[in-house]
Amino acid sequence: MRDAKKGTYNGDYTYCTVNAYGDCPYCDQCGVCHIDDPIEDCSDFAMFFENWDEWLNCDDVIDDDVDETGYNPYEGAYDYDC
Repeated sequence: MRDAKKGTYNGDYTYCTVNAYGDCPYCDQCGVCHIDDPIEDCSDFAMFFENWDEWLNCDDVIDDDVDETGYNPYEGAYDYDC
């Protein structure tokens, strides 16, 4: 279940899919989303996940899912080496 106060779903942190720290009042300094239901209430989060099942299965990432800038929405961080 979702715990917006902790920023978790089923005990796993829900990271902001667009790294909106400073721009979004629900994104903390660690990139964790604290909105009640990001899939229903956040269009940025919903661009990546249509439902919680997709989010739960996001560990099955293929390289094509990472955008050109190196930002990986499934990890909530940039994952390239400069």
